[in-house]
Amino acid sequence: MKKSIAKSLFLGVFGLFLMTSCEKSVKGKWIAADKATFSKNCLAEVKKSVEKDETLKTLGVTETEEKALCDCGLQKAEANYSPAESEKSIPEMEKIGEQCAADLIMGKKGAWTPKFKDFMTKTLVKEMGKSLPPDATKKMVECILGKMEQEIDPKEMEKVEAAAEKIGEDCAKEIMK
Repeated sequence: MKKSIAKSLFLGVFGLFLMTSCEKSVKGKWIAADKATFSKNCLAEVKKSVEKDETLKTLGVTETEEKALCDCGLQKAEANYSPAESEKSIPEMEKIGEQCAADLIMGKKGAWTPKFKDFMTKTLVKEMGKSLPPDATKKMVECILGKMEQEIDPKEMEKVEAAAEKIGEDCAKEIMK
C-alpha cells in the first residue's frame, strides 16, 4: 500500500513536471521564465537609455520608474507578441517603450506628470530668463505651461516648438493687456 501511494505520488509529480516543462509562452500568455527574461533585458536597456539620454537624466528617472516602464512594456509585449516575436520586433518594442515612457514619465494631454511639468518649467525659465525680467518670465511660463498642458500630448513633443511659439504669442498678448 505504501508503495502504491509513493508510486502514485511520484507519477503525479512527474506528470505535473512534464506538463509544466512543456508549457510554452504564446501571445497573450507568457510563462514566468519568459516574463523574467523580458524584464531583465528591459531593465538593462532602460538603464542604458537613462545613462545616455540627457532628457531622461534631467527628468531624474528613478529605479522605481525604470521598473514601472518595464512592467508596462511587458504587459503590452505579452498582449501583442510571443516572446520570440518580441525579440525580433525591435521597432515595435521601441514604440512600446516610447508609449510607456510617455504615459508614465510625461503624462497625457491635459494631465502632465509633476515631473514633466517641472522639467518643462525649468526649460522655459532657462530660455525666457535670457530675455525677460524674472517677474515677466514667471507669468509667461505659468501661462504657457497651462495652455500647453491642455493642448499638447507629450507623445507628440515634436509639435511642441510650433505650438509653444503660438501659445507664447497668445500669452504675451494676455499679459500685456
